[in-house]
Amino acid sequence: MTQIAVEKCYAKRVAVPKPAQGSTFFGAMAALWGGFVTLLAVSPTTLDDAYGWLRGLPIVWELLMWIVTLPWTVAYLAYESNWQHWVRVLVVALVVTADLSVCAPRARRSSALAKHAGDVRDEERRDPPDEAEQPTSLSSHRPTEEEAWTPGRHIPSVSKVRSSPS
Repeated sequence: MTQIAVEKCYAKRVAVPKPAQGSTFFGAMAALWGGFVTLLAVSPTTLDDAYGWLRGLPIVWELLMWIVTLPWTVAYLAYESNWQHWVRVLVVALVVTADLSVCAPRARRSSALAKHAGDVRDEERRDPPDEAEQPTSLSSHRPTEEEAWTPGRHIPSVSKVRSSPS
């Protein structure tokens, strides 16, 4: 067989992008914030009613709901305050941005960070590299017979290191 035929018989892997972990949660949070901002602009009385319902719950349930809905409740309270309109809009925008940045999907940690943090899952999945693949430092490298210098062998030019005057 020719070289071209040999290359064609092996299937090439195509990289398929995977969605980042947490992108569904981020989409849901963005949709909730979109609904909140829409209600704030179109029907603030609906948010007034929801806040009144929250305040009317028994104390245990009210505390639980405050924890669950904290970013939305803080944004609502900021918007209903007596501050100037631009300050209220700015505070709501900052709360939305902060909450969405916390919910944003993150890339996987590199193996060095994962190893430092005690996460060994990536290390367990990989096969250990062969000896030929392991990098060697210059100090531990022993030249083979082909690499060893012999008296008649040409030495490649090496750039001279200039010593700085002391």
